[in-house]
Amino acid sequence: MNRAALFLVPLFLFLVSCDPRPEDDLPDLTGRVVDLAEIIPPSTESRLTSLLQRHEEATTDQVVVLTVDSLEGLEIEDYSMRVVEKWKIGQKGKDNGVLLLVAKNDRKVRIEVGYGLEGKLTDLYSNRIIENRIVPEFKKGNFGEGILYGVSGILYRLGSPVASEASDELSGTGSFSGTVIGEQVAETTSESPASEISGMTTDSIESTDTTESSPSPSEEPSEGRDLGDWVGMIIGFIFFLGMGAFAIWMTQYFFRAMFFGEGATGWIFLVAIGWIPGFVGASLATAAVEADIGSVAFWLFLGLFLGGTVGLRLLFQLTDWGKKLSEKWEPDMSSSGSYSGSSYSSSSYSSSSFSSGSSFSGGGGSFGGGGASGSW
Repeated sequence: MNRAALFLVPLFLFLVSCDPRPEDDLPDLTGRVVDLAEIIPPSTESRLTSLLQRHEEATTDQVVVLTVDSLEGLEIEDYSMRVVEKWKIGQKGKDNGVLLLVAKNDRKVRIEVGYGLEGKLTDLYSNRIIENRIVPEFKKGNFGEGILYGVSGILYRLGSPVASEASDELSGTGSFSGTVIGEQVAETTSESPASEISGMTTDSIESTDTTESSPSPSEEPSEGRDLGDWVGMIIGFIFFLGMGAFAIWMTQYFFRAMFFGEGATGWIFLVAIGWIPGFVGASLATAAVEADIGSVAFWLFLGLFLGGTVGLRLLFQLTDWGKKLSEKWEPDMSSSGSYSGSSYSSSSYSSSSFSSGSSFSGGGGSFGGGGASGSW
């Protein structure tokens, strides 16, 4: 009996330590969209496949969508890592793969990000895409739209040239172009009414013309400009253009950071520079009503302008329309370097993502656990 126990205990420990979900039971990589849960309408799946294929052709990044009915009792982070270790999406050395995983019955979603894209598609931004773009649609039962929203956000963050097309698919109104913050400046025209010159007589006009036209005895004929003058003028003009372009770039960057900046960073920009347009606007409005700076009218206008600035940022951060604009116009303030991640690595895989066959396959990309998870 004791000998049997000595034999059975190691066997039991071995069986317990075995992988409860062997790799062979995981889904196979059959395309850029693997809809095992059958929650994506065929037309949406076709559009997603086209967008992701064109994104890969333009950037070599591989973004794949997977939907399953159940996680088979695993945490979504573990399940996602097992899938990407089997599929190895992304290119070897670049590690530029992304997996969008949806578990229908478990009501969970995850964005898994490869090593090489963690600097662009950060954990914070991945969570923002899930919470603000995917989950609201999933709660309505719009799984296809939610996944399309999520893919759109991912492509925008990766700087994809087809990202605007993804938004066109969602909005149906064309790409976001033109000014983001409409601002109209009234044109002013200066007129000289006849009454201003009615008091002038013909003699005074002739006298004035005669006086202005008569040359001064001390005037000397002007000399032509030499080469040094022209070189100085050209250098000054180029310097002026450069400073003007830099000022315009800085202005638009600060305004984009102030209204579209992510999280606390955007609010810091708003506090730091948001008072400037408010102060200028309040001063102009106060002058228009012929009041003094520092009067009650001035402080009232200042409060209205500052409140409007805060309200505009909240509009861009909390509404669906504003979130789409924020994803496009938010300035890139993230680090360009990649994070070390965890110890997972599968870079030994040697197949190419551009295989000679027609089937879609991974290219040996590695993942380190970067990304975010959510539920609905």
